[in-house]
Amino acid sequence: EATRAQVELAEARLQLRRAETEQAMAYQNLALISGSATADVQRLDAPSLSPGLPPSSVDLLARLEETAEMRHALAVIDQSDAALGSEKALRVPNLTVSVGSQYDRTVRERVNVVGLSMPLPLFDRNQGNVLSAARRADQARDQRNAVEQRLRSETQTALLQWTRAMHEVETYEQTILPAAQQALDSATRGFEMGKFGFIEVLDAQRTLITARGQYLDSLGAASAARAQVERIYGDLDGAVAAR
Repeated sequence: EATRAQVELAEARLQLRRAETEQAMAYQNLALISGSATADVQRLDAPSLSPGLPPSSVDLLARLEETAEMRHALAVIDQSDAALGSEKALRVPNLTVSVGSQYDRTVRERVNVVGLSMPLPLFDRNQGNVLSAARRADQARDQRNAVEQRLRSETQTALLQWTRAMHEVETYEQTILPAAQQALDSATRGFEMGKFGFIEVLDAQRTLITARGQYLDSLGAASAARAQVERIYGDLDGAVAAR
């Protein structure tokens, strides 16, 4: 039993060092994203580890036009339409007005002259540039539709993952973790009374630790899904229901 306990202790220490390395790397990535020169973060505190319940997909998708990617796609459409209008305007030749004076032999004096001229677009009607601009405008609309479809798919996928992870969190909180803690308490009391061996206590403790790790993994999956939604729509504090 002592040898088995030592093996368990060694494995736990390895997991601890691995977790500390992952934490240091996460802090370095956080410093890189935030623009900090050094990763001087020691601890991140939050009132709750839970990301909350996901908002309604209908409410989110109604805000799709307000997202940064959609606004950019719409701006590209406006720009391409303006370029197309400019190229079409070049098909109409400009009217040139000239003002001057010249000597009129009939009246034997200088007279003012106003002239109007306009080139006749018999051969060059700017058709090539108009066609190219029209194609760019169509491509901009196709790109906008593609962006919308992608954002809709990403939103629905992230919300599905968020919902599923929160269901797992609820199961761990209400059923699995209380049962594992009760099993450990019972094994500990039985060991103190001489009814169980130390291995039984270790097994119950391992079960609880494993359940806690899986519970944190579910919380992490829900938080990652929320981060994916916030990457698209921005801050969700007003749209997320608290647990």
